[in-house]
Amino acid sequence: MEIYTRTKYRTKYLKGNRKLVTSYSGTIVVSEAYYLGSQLHREDGPVLINYYKGGTISREFYCLKGRLHRYDGPAEIWYCLNGPILSKAYFLNDQRTTEDKLEKLSLKKKLQII
Repeated sequence: MEIYTRTKYRTKYLKGNRKLVTSYSGTIVVSEAYYLGSQLHREDGPVLINYYKGGTISREFYCLKGRLHRYDGPAEIWYCLNGPILSKAYFLNDQRTTEDKLEKLSLKKKLQII
């Protein structure tokens, strides 16, 4: 993990008590984090994105109401410097799960909608 010095933060307020906090080291974007109130929360993408100095994504986290959570894929994704996925982890309501269990739950949820 790269260490940044003199990090600055910029907050952009969004609709519905939501905000995007972007941290910078000079002009380089270090991370982006989405909040609902004081909790990490985002329903339409990763809640936390960290970047390498070159601008490529180093990791992404998906959270709802401050808990690691994602139905349609891994809630934690770590990337190599050149882009490929290094590792990923699956979570539902802050509880670690497997890709197979997640797929079964997702299929069950889809069948309930039909």
